[in-house]
Amino acid sequence: MAVDKKELRQVYIAFLEEDIIKEVATTKGVDYRVAMERYYESDLCQQIGNGAHGIEYMDYKYLANDLIENEPELFSRREAYAPLPEEREAFEAYRAANSA
Repeated sequence: MAVDKKELRQVYIAFLEEDIIKEVATTKGVDYRVAMERYYESDLCQQIGNGAHGIEYMDYKYLANDLIENEPELFSRREAYAPLPEEREAFEAYRAANSA
């Protein structure tokens, strides 16, 4: 049984991207969904998808840190971070007052 190299690469890339996203979420303290959005908006995602310079064979932690350091604008938006407890309480109070 022959292994399809193209399919194997796609599976490898999918696991790599998942690891990068988890590392970004943990390192930056952002929600997993936000980290995923930022990753897919990044130049790094394009480079990995294109196989630029064999970048997809680098360690996921290195790539996650590279993303954070070289594309900081992706994480400068306020919505990237979870709300503070007092913000969450204020929002819940506002929603309760306006849902009636």
